[in-house]
Amino acid sequence: MKFGVELEGFVYQQDCGYFRPVDVYHWLDQDGQMHIPELGICSTDAGINQIEWSLDPTEDLNDLENKLRVVMSLLPQEWQVFFCGEDPHLNGVQPIWAPKSRYKALVEALKNECPKTYYGVLRIPQYSATHIHLELHPDSQEGLKVLNYLNNWAPLIGTLFANPLPSRRIKEAWRGWADPRRLPGPWWFNTTDELREFVVAIPKLIIDYANGTRPYLGYTSIPDQLHEGTIWWWCRPRWTLGTVEFRVLDSMPPDRVLWAVSFILDLVEIILNKDNLPVIHESTWWLLSSHQDIVAARQFFERYVSFLNLRR
Repeated sequence: MKFGVELEGFVYQQDCGYFRPVDVYHWLDQDGQMHIPELGICSTDAGINQIEWSLDPTEDLNDLENKLRVVMSLLPQEWQVFFCGEDPHLNGVQPIWAPKSRYKALVEALKNECPKTYYGVLRIPQYSATHIHLELHPDSQEGLKVLNYLNNWAPLIGTLFANPLPSRRIKEAWRGWADPRRLPGPWWFNTTDELREFVVAIPKLIIDYANGTRPYLGYTSIPDQLHEGTIWWWCRPRWTLGTVEFRVLDSMPPDRVLWAVSFILDLVEIILNKDNLPVIHESTWWLLSSHQDIVAARQFFERYVSFLNLRR
C-alpha cells in the first residue's frame, strides 16, 4: 500500500542563547512553498515559523527514510527545527500566523460560524503534527473500515506517540472553536454514502476566487479539496487525493516517523483482515482524549501488535 507523510516542525535560530523564530514563509517562494521533484513540497503551516514537508507517496519505508534524510539536508545549517507537538519556545506569546489569504479567510469564516468561541483557533499555529495518508479511497469499503477504526482508536494511538506526553495538542487544541461536526469526535459511518452525506451537510468554510480566498459558509459537493481540508477529524476522508488521512500524531523527529508509519501500516493490515475488532465507546473516547494513559494504550494494542514493536 502506498502512503504519504506530512511532517511539521517549528524553526528557530539561536542568537546569544535566545531562540529567535525564523520567518519560513518568506524563505520560500511567493506562494509560501517550494516543490522539489521526486521528493515533495515544502511549505509553511499555519504558523509563520512552521515548516511542513509533504512527501511524495511511496510504498517503501526505506524510501521514506531516504526522503526524510534529504529534506533535512536541504535546510539552512543555522536553523534548528523542533519536531514536537507544541512550540517549545513560544513562552506564552501569541503565535504569528503565516500571511496567506487562506488563513485570514479561515479565521473570518470561523468567526461567522461560531462568534462566541472561534478565537480558540488562534492558538493552532503553536501546534505541529505528523500526518499519514493511506492510499485507500474513502468511497471503498476498505477505506471506510480503516477510517472508522483509526478514528475510533485515535486517542490511544496519539498517546503512544505523544511528544511530549501528555499532549496538550491532542487534549486541548482541537475543541470548541468550530461546528462540532468538523472537529475530532468518535465518528462512525455504516456506509460510504452515509459518510458523504455527513460531510456535505457541513457548510464549506472558504472558497477560492481570482485574488485569493474568502469566507463562504455555503454548501458544496464531493470531491472538494478546500472543504475536505476544513474537516479536522483525527482520521478524515480525502476524496480529492484518494486517501484516508490519519492526523492524531504529534510532530516527531524523522527517525521516530518511520516507527509511527510502520505501526500504522501494521494496524491497517489488521483492520483489513479481521472483523469484530474492539470499538471504544463514545464516553470513553472523550475521556481518553482528555486523560492520556500510556499503560492503557499499550494494553489495548498488545492484543493486536507485537509488544516488541510497541517498545521501540
